Amino acid sequence: MGAALVTGGAHRLGQAICVTLAEMGYDIAIHHSSSDPSETEELVRAHGVTCRTYQANLTNASETSGLVTRVHDDMPHLDLLVNNASVFLKESIADSETSLLDIHYSVNVRAPFILIREFCDLVDKGQVINMADTRISIDDISSAAYSLSKKSLKDLTELAAVEFAPDIRVNAVAPGLILPPPGEDESYLDGRSEEVPLKRRGEPADITQALRFLLEAEFVTGQIIFVDGGAHL
Repeated sequence: MGAALVTGGAHRLGQAICVTLAEMGYDIAIHHSSSDPSETEELVRAHGVTCRTYQANLTNASETSGLVTRVHDDMPHLDLLVNNASVFLKESIADSETSLLDIHYSVNVRAPFILIREFCDLVDKGQVINMADTRISIDDISSAAYSLSKKSLKDLTELAAVEFAPDIRVNAVAPGLILPPPGEDESYLDGRSEEVPLKRRGEPADITQALRFLLEAEFVTGQIIFVDGGAHL
């Protein structure tokens, strides 16, 4: 098995992704910015694989550049990049400062762009999986900068899938109600679940199941899998 770099891998959904990949036999490179990666590192190593941590502020282009190279130097068998790190701040266009747009694009679009470019330059054959959002299917004015950035990530997924085929497959997962956003608790998800066709929230395991499918589906590239209980419909 190869090695995987997971951005934002220290907590929340990133932790679930790291542990699932470790279960599959991947060595894991956990990227983190300010979060403590030690708990995830321990969970990953419990599966008998190698685990290393890498700090970088993805709002800083110079720190983002070179991250894949650092991982590849330590793990030459790197063959998977999961762009999971994300910023979510809820403001409409009218209420947004320009800096809010900048931070969303720097983390949610520019960082994946840089990392994909570097990954595809160093890796002969592998996969990229981007974490999008069910909001790419609608126009959510309450989170304008975030929604715009995730729509751009969807387009980046498709562009990269064409450019780097056939050696690199590039796909995305678009989660719906999985974890409460920052500042909200579990009751937020319970209140929103009635809006979902399947009438329930999802779990991190639903996302990792989609991840497993994409890793094994060798004739799939440029696809966005919605894991949202039908919310995008």
